[in-house]
Amino acid sequence: MKKIVLLGIAVFLLALFLKTPASLIVSQIESQSNVSLSGVSGTLWKGRAQQLNVAGNPLGELSWTVKLWSLLTGSLAGKLDIQGDELTVDGNYAISFARTLTLDDTHIEISAGLINSLQSYVRLSGGHLRGTIDHLEVPLSLQTPPLMAAIINLEQGGLSSPFSVAEGNYQLKIEPKAEGILLGTLNSSDAPVDLKGTVSLNKDWRYQTDLKIKTTPQGRNLQGTLSMIGRPQADGYIHIKESAQLKLSGQ
Repeated sequence: MKKIVLLGIAVFLLALFLKTPASLIVSQIESQSNVSLSGVSGTLWKGRAQQLNVAGNPLGELSWTVKLWSLLTGSLAGKLDIQGDELTVDGNYAISFARTLTLDDTHIEISAGLINSLQSYVRLSGGHLRGTIDHLEVPLSLQTPPLMAAIINLEQGGLSSPFSVAEGNYQLKIEPKAEGILLGTLNSSDAPVDLKGTVSLNKDWRYQTDLKIKTTPQGRNLQGTLSMIGRPQADGYIHIKESAQLKLSGQ
């Protein structure tokens, strides 16, 4: 008799979850993070929002599904899809009750304009970022930087701040290190400059660069521009070593 009662309760809770409107949890999400949703339809099990906003930035239409087994792990997990003019995301997600968003095996494309609007220091000049995120953990409060393992490609884009880098193709490999530090290894290809080195970001949103840059044969006309960054060293490269605090939009 007890087994029948417990089974009945489980079936009831499952039916409740499958039929609960997604709009019922929107206010809870918005009150505990800088994420907002509008035009929400569907259920917790399978739903969509006409517009996803993060820190006041519209990102596009969001759709999701939830895997039932994830409830046993203390999280909601499933498939995630974002389609916007400046952002597309397709991959696997999980949101823990500790308010952490996790992405795995996720493909992403983001415009330079959106990158610039989300923060105020690094400024990209054109191009698109395309890449694959093997693993990403982001606290929804954004009080600390994410943990990330990914390879990101900037295609026909450049950098205008904190230093100038001419448009070309660049790759950034990101790996998590000890004490919450993210380490990015940067390389260039088919670009007017030869750029290589590392960029690190600590848990307090402070970054540090250890980069080398020089012109390639196709970018000899940029030597004057690069001279504004610094003088070439014995190896022919201009060395860029900087450290500063990043601030996200809305902070």
